[in-house]
Order: sequence, then structure tokens, then C-alpha cells
Amino acid sequence: MLDRGNKLICARAANRTGKSRHASYVAAREAIDLPKVLGRPARIRIVGPNARQTNDVIGRYLSEFLKGHLSERSYYTGKGWNDPQILLANGSIIQLRSMVDHPQTHAGDELDLCVVDEAPVRSVFTECLARLGSVGGRMIVVMTPVDRPLTWLREMVEAPGSPWIQLVAAFSSVNCPWYSLDMIADHLETMSASAFQFAQRVMGEWDGVSDERMLSGFTDESVTSEDPSGDVDLGLTFDHGILAGKTVALLWATAGAWVWVVDEWIADSAMAPEEVAASVVKMLERHRFTLDDVVWAVGDTNVSGTTGHRINTDLQKEFRALNGGALRFRIRDPNKRAGSIHWGVRLLNYSLRRMDLRIHDRCAKLIDACKHWQGGKSGPDGMLSDRVDALRYGALRLFAPRKTYADLRI
Repeated sequence: MLDRGNKLICARAANRTGKSRHASYVAAREAIDLPKVLGRPARIRIVGPNARQTNDVIGRYLSEFLKGHLSERSYYTGKGWNDPQILLANGSIIQLRSMVDHPQTHAGDELDLCVVDEAPVRSVFTECLARLGSVGGRMIVVMTPVDRPLTWLREMVEAPGSPWIQLVAAFSSVNCPWYSLDMIADHLETMSASAFQFAQRVMGEWDGVSDERMLSGFTDESVTSEDPSGDVDLGLTFDHGILAGKTVALLWATAGAWVWVVDEWIADSAMAPEEVAASVVKMLERHRFTLDDVVWAVGDTNVSGTTGHRINTDLQKEFRALNGGALRFRIRDPNKRAGSIHWGVRLLNYSLRRMDLRIHDRCAKLIDACKHWQGGKSGPDGMLSDRVDALRYGALRLFAPRKTYADLRI
């Protein structure tokens, strides 16, 4: 991280690997040494997850690493820094910021180094990144990616030709030599009890599960790489939207008591009904199915454009046109009576725990939603909710009539 040739660094680290301490050391070291290279004082910013963490943890590390380099005494044990802008004797400044601050709090400056501790809020991350360009500054992100859908960050860091350098530090005796072997063994045993987050908390891997997610019945065992075989009934569920990523179609297969979500299609831009219909047909063709194989469908009740037409009606019309006029199914409206959302969630959790419902691993965006959706309809949670809505419509259609699931309606 001290190699100034690496302008953009994303370090994924396990819990207890000392990532915050190391990041604080880099910030302090650069505040001390960088003026000798620049010929002027350095401007550095550290962004913590919240004000308390920034002051109590990062601030304590900085007080240790900056001893003998401050312009005046400004850190008090038990209280922290008396100013969110730390001034060094050489004129360098270290700003203490938080990701809960308004994004504009991070604007209007030029930074030689920005250190982000823990997974960033996208708006804050973007604002800080914009502070680097005019002076050729660097950014270092250190994090354990748990409880946060970070698809946007991962896609940026791992994009072909990306300027980002990626570092990974797992919890091990090599990376944590300050722990005894017994302490490491005890920690690994403790973390194995949370197997669904083990890879993130111990190995520093990208993908995690939100602790407050609604679909708690979803686990690794809910995902399958096998397709159903033999005679199956096919169905489609839709959640319509006018924004990119908001129109969702899921392909379902049932064989007796077993249910699979076989595939997903999610629009990458706003699309008209005829475009949605053509894309769904292509999804079916990937599995050598046609519209004639579909026997049921459920779609949300949004309207299409400014005409006031129900989008299910428009979509049905387009499917008929693509299939020569005849269909075995009609797109039905979902159950949206009072309490239907919570009932649908209960059906999903129970069917997932019973292994009555499986989701194919090709449904990557749906799986991401199952891991992270916390019940919201706006913000980052809102993008996930459309996928869960399409999943919920299928659960209400397939599981609600079953006697085993009847009591979940209470």
C-alpha cells in the first residue's frame, strides 16, 4: 500500500487482520513523508464507516503513528481528536470523515491520498474519487465485504483493463502473526458457526449475506447447478419497471412437489413490451423451450407508458404475435391483497428451508437479492425488491394452495 505507483488499491481483508490499523499507518506515513516528494504539505483524508469508528478506532491509531509529528497536542485519550482536521508540524493535513456524512461534505477539495475504511457508500466513494484527479492522488479501500451488496464496486475493480490493484488478506498465521496458533484455531472454529459468511469474514471474499435480510431461509443449499429433468410444467413471473434493472422475468419449472427457478432475465435498460417479450423468448430458447411449453404466468399490474394500458395485456399481446396467435397461458395479476407481501415472504422462507424450492446458480442477480434484500422498496434495497417480487409471485402461485403451507397465511 505504500507503493505510490499503485494509484488505486482495493484490499479485501478478513476480520481481525488489522486492516484499519494498517490503513491508518499508511495515511500517517504519507502525511509525514509525502511533502518531501511533493515539495508541499500533503492533503490526506480517511473515511470511516461512521463518526464513532473514525474517531475511536482510526483516531487512536493515528495518535500512535503521528507522535512527534503534530503541530500541537490535539489528541486526548478517552476523548479523541479535538478537530476533525489534524495538522502536522510539516503542514500536512489529515481529514477525518464518515460515510454517514452527506456526500457534499466530501466535496470541494484536492487530495493526495484518500483512505476508505470498510465498504464504501457509492455516493461518498464517487465524491472522494473526484478529489484525486487534479493532483494525481491515490485511493486505498480496505474492507471486509459483509452485509453489503457491492456488485458495482466489484465490477469496477475487476473490469478488464481496470486500473485498480486488488489485494486479499485471509485470516491466517501468515497474515496475523500476532495471534498464537491456538487463538487462530479458536477463531476459525467460532466463525465456522456462521458458515454462510465464513468466506467473507475469514477469507475476505466479495460475496456475503446481509444479517438483516428478509429471506433468512435462503442458504447455499438453496442453489443448484442441476436442471430439472423429465416432464415439467413451465411458468413465468414478471415484475415490470421503466428503469434499467427494474424489469424482471423468472422462468419456473415444477415436477410434482419440486419447484425450480431455472433462469432469469433482467433488463439492462428501459424496454417496451415487444422488447421484453422477445427477450423472454430468447431465454426460453436457451433451454430449448418455446412459448408453447409455458402453462402459467403471473405479472405485476403496472401500466405501460402513458397510454394507461395494463402492461400484462400489452405483454400478452406481444407473446401472441411471436407465437402465431395462440398461447396456453394468460398472464394473471398477482395477489396484492393486504398482508400478501409478508405471506409471500413466509412462503419463500418455508419452501427454501424445506428444500421444496431451488434456484439455479445461473440466476446470479436473483441469488444476490435473496442474500441481501431487507424489505425496502427504495435506494439500493429497491433494486433488489423487484427481483424478490417476481420470486414472491411464483411462491404465492405455487405454494399457497398447498395444505402444508396453509397455516403460513396467518
